[in-house]
Amino acid sequence: MLENETPKKRLIFFLFGTIVIFVYLVFGILYLVPYIGFKNLPVWVEYIFFSILIGIPAILTLLIILLVISIIYGKEIIFFKKVRPIAIKILYPLVILMGNLFKIEPDKIRNSFIQINNSLLRDYKGKFTNDQVLILLPHCLQNSECPYKITNRIENCKMCGKCKIKNILEISSKYKIKAHIATGGTMARRILKESRPLFVIAVACERDLASGIQDAYPLPVYGIINNRPFGPCFNTDISLDKLENSINYFLI
Repeated sequence: MLENETPKKRLIFFLFGTIVIFVYLVFGILYLVPYIGFKNLPVWVEYIFFSILIGIPAILTLLIILLVISIIYGKEIIFFKKVRPIAIKILYPLVILMGNLFKIEPDKIRNSFIQINNSLLRDYKGKFTNDQVLILLPHCLQNSECPYKITNRIENCKMCGKCKIKNILEISSKYKIKAHIATGGTMARRILKESRPLFVIAVACERDLASGIQDAYPLPVYGIINNRPFGPCFNTDISLDKLENSINYFLI
């Protein structure tokens, strides 16, 4: 069973609410414009103006409501599948912008976004065969003193046990799932293009996971945030239990 990350999701719920309030406030002020300086405009211009004033906030509110319902129930609403790209491509950047106004640490917002993304993927339980799933890993999981290059071929690992690559390869072999290491977004996109998986389990920091989920859409990407006991991009770690639990959850 996958973890419940509801407390972390509340941050984006809060920011969703502030976005709606802000939009209604701005459009409420704009509502006064025709009565201040455009009294002599044709009637049809006024109709169009008010349609925009009412329509945009209403659509945004509906979009956020559908997103929240999907998050709560862990399923994609049929209609929501058509607007999910907007949620990922537009709402998330708005949330980041709103977070900056409140001086909220970006990684906290990204973490919340990743957990929400993961919740929306719960409906994919038991839907994939092992050849349809790909494990995508950051190069910083490898021990910094290791002399062997595994970015192009993870099988070059000598299984010394000084980092979790050995354990991940054992899990990969156990479930017959391919695993790749990416040194950045460009390489990750190339791996996905060449491998053509139907589902990805990705391990990375909040920044790389959040951007990767956006870049890979509509390909579903389940994100596992790595542990960084020595700081970012250096001898990072991963919860093997989280990795194996997610594999068990999504495999047929």
